[in-house]
Amino acid sequence: MRGLRSLRAPPPLLPPLRGSEDESRRHVTALGLGLRNAAPARRDSRTRAARDALADRPRDARHATGARRALRADPGTARVGARNLGLHARARAGTIARITPNLSHERAANQAERDDVRAGEPTSFRQLRSELEALGCFEPAPLAPLVDAALTFAGALALFVLAARSPLWAGIPLFAIASVLHARIGWAMHDAAHGNLFGNRPIDEVLTWVFCFILGEFPSGWRHGHNAHHRAPNVRSIDRDKRERWEPDRRYRSRVWAAIDVLVLVRRNGLTLPRLLALLGVRDAFYTKDHRPDRFRGELANSLAGTAVILAIFVFLYGPWGVALYIPYSWIAGVYLNWIFAGNHYEKPAWDEPPALDFAALQIVTTSNYTGGAAIRALCGGLENHIEHHLFTSMPRRHLRRAAPVVRRYCASRGLPYMERTLTAATRSVLDFHTVGVRR
Repeated sequence: MRGLRSLRAPPPLLPPLRGSEDESRRHVTALGLGLRNAAPARRDSRTRAARDALADRPRDARHATGARRALRADPGTARVGARNLGLHARARAGTIARITPNLSHERAANQAERDDVRAGEPTSFRQLRSELEALGCFEPAPLAPLVDAALTFAGALALFVLAARSPLWAGIPLFAIASVLHARIGWAMHDAAHGNLFGNRPIDEVLTWVFCFILGEFPSGWRHGHNAHHRAPNVRSIDRDKRERWEPDRRYRSRVWAAIDVLVLVRRNGLTLPRLLALLGVRDAFYTKDHRPDRFRGELANSLAGTAVILAIFVFLYGPWGVALYIPYSWIAGVYLNWIFAGNHYEKPAWDEPPALDFAALQIVTTSNYTGGAAIRALCGGLENHIEHHLFTSMPRRHLRRAAPVVRRYCASRGLPYMERTLTAATRSVLDFHTVGVRR
């Protein structure tokens, strides 16, 4: 069995990234000492670059602190990090040829010229965002996701009713489709929780509670786990959403067993359980209690009330069997959501601690998109453009496809891998990762 190819990166040369997009926009204006691209770094050039960054006198005092820290840092650290990341990337995916140095985002154009990048390409995160803003990619677009959520909810309810009135052979698939449709309401909850539905915090917060009521979720707990994933994807000490991936005993001798245990089942506190959507709510309940105790009672009441409504509908439609049918409904919904998102971060670099990468580079090298037509867009709810979403969580889902060509050019200008693959290939990579003896 090939063991997990992990990488313990050297300590970051800058303070650890906190938050995601908003904080990164301030962060990238300072000294962005990333991994070197071609020749090993020289102490003199590193020192001059750091002094140049200090001369820019960024407004945020933390930027100046980061620059001074980089000035005192050992230049050899960056060389070791570059070598390790290059070896790791070639072994895991073979897609990362280089990570362009980012000595100063204001001087990124000079680096682009050295790499023979076409004039006019976005070469800094600030330029990238400015170009996307000019295209209107950050304009709120609440109508489409709200209409989609309403139609999805109505369709799920209609199919649950139809399943109750159909013979068993037809009722089972109808019930399964209805469960998937009900889970798709999570896309709207995801948008509202990220604050990109209306772009108005109070309105988005109210809608987050409404959608969490429908799904039996906890807004604060969901945000805690999900934002940690966005802040540092594939960083084991931070990314809770992907923690199961690195459990050493989750290795199997066939893809079938890997699919059952990784996609259909879940590990919780030493127990192997069905991957119920309800268990995600339980996990987020503990997150809320630990990190937002002031909101725990209100969110618990909201979640329990929503679950009670679902159970009441099931009992009304299916009689005494309604309570028992909540389990397969929650299982189907949980498996669907896990399957859709499982492959976005496999076959990508991973670390024990945050690496010495700027925000944009970290998001891009750890994330991949799905390709496909309307069916994939319907399955993924627009989040098939996962790289764009990780770079800009405040961008509405509807605009992610429009942003993709610009982001692709930005990746090319920095020498970063823009990985796209089919959902089938991504699923296969997940199963291969957990299967003994599969060449990767």
